[in-house]
Amino acid sequence: MPKHYLWVIGEGIKTYRPGEIIVDRYQVQDDRILMDTQPEKTPQMPEEIPGKIEPYLRLFPYRLHIPQVFGIISVTEKKGTRKIWLLEAGPINSNSGSLMPKIATSWKHATAMRQLNWLWQIAQLWQPLNVQKVASSLLNSENLRVEGQLVRLLELQADQKSLTLQHLGSFWQKWARNAHRAVEKFLKQLSHPMTA
Repeated sequence: MPKHYLWVIGEGIKTYRPGEIIVDRYQVQDDRILMDTQPEKTPQMPEEIPGKIEPYLRLFPYRLHIPQVFGIISVTEKKGTRKIWLLEAGPINSNSGSLMPKIATSWKHATAMRQLNWLWQIAQLWQPLNVQKVASSLLNSENLRVEGQLVRLLELQADQKSLTLQHLGSFWQKWARNAHRAVEKFLKQLSHPMTA
């Protein structure tokens, strides 16, 4: 039976070991993945939503690619109590609890059509994420995961500077070198004008 795994936003939970239960509900799988042992219960939610969480709510129409806010937990650590945000419906295998593969790892083994499809999905996400100032989420190979034909993000990452298509083109140029032979030249031609 599939389990309900959740992704911990940010730096993770360092003070708990795998197998430990947090707040009598969440079993630690690793410092960033928890399993909800009581998925039938409503999660804890704060009265106010902080600014860093708003992009998840505004990007709800893209939930096929972007995980959704699940709730918060309060964790006691050496520095005091910390509120940790949890995401659901992320790129975590619901049977094993492991992360879906990185796009960079799957890229070199993918068919030409699959590679083009992944880039098309990233291109479709660029504008809405850029409007919310989280487009850098698409420029981090660790954050980009794939589930078959779907591109999935682990989490949204706030932009530290204004981003343009030049940044996306530069990122894609790295992948063009390892692209399927059938599309390698096309990808180089596509990404080059973006960086000019």
